Amino acid sequence: MTQYKTRIFRSENGCIFEELPAYVIGYHDDEGEPCIWADITEFGPTIVCHLSAVDALIDIKQKERAGHPSWVMPASQLPPEMLRSADRRGMIARVHLAWPVVNGKLLQDTSGELGAYRRVMLHVGEDALTLAFDDGILDQIDRLYQAAGLFAWRDTFAHTHSWHPKRISRAADIALKSMPTIRGKEEECMDVALFDPEAERWHIVPLPEKARAFYDSMR
Repeated sequence: MTQYKTRIFRSENGCIFEELPAYVIGYHDDEGEPCIWADITEFGPTIVCHLSAVDALIDIKQKERAGHPSWVMPASQLPPEMLRSADRRGMIARVHLAWPVVNGKLLQDTSGELGAYRRVMLHVGEDALTLAFDDGILDQIDRLYQAAGLFAWRDTFAHTHSWHPKRISRAADIALKSMPTIRGKEEECMDVALFDPEAERWHIVPLPEKARAFYDSMR
């Protein structure tokens, strides 16, 4: 999984992910400057957004194991300009949906970080600097979570937004301790994993239709 760093800058214009919150991962670059984790996509560098602080912290704790310390923060605290597309024609984010699984184990990349099943959300021609989860992304999330029997995933994530940091950290620790990892290739993945933070357990579901196209876009 290719990562790209985007430097933080400040602005009070616009608003992002206010109705249904999202979370991003921050870290310091080699010069000690704060940055936000992003992927290289066909649209250029694109900030990665997680659906919950627990999901983000699962990736963060694995990054720390791999020697990459980082932290979680609400996406709404970012200057909206940071989510402009590279061509400045719209707003963009890469939404983390689930984790790839091989033989019942979480996929690890060569750097030791977890693999990722993500989708780019691009809103072209936005006049205001605003961004929220659109119907296409929400439908994709619904299909994944409903396949796992998690029909109330929005309520679950809404509850986690008010959790104490210690409870969020505990849930992420349990997630990583309860699911082994494996080195492998994305092409080997036939399933993805979702973590239920309230029940503190994983659910493995088959890859949605056209999943191969999503994996191709991650290369």
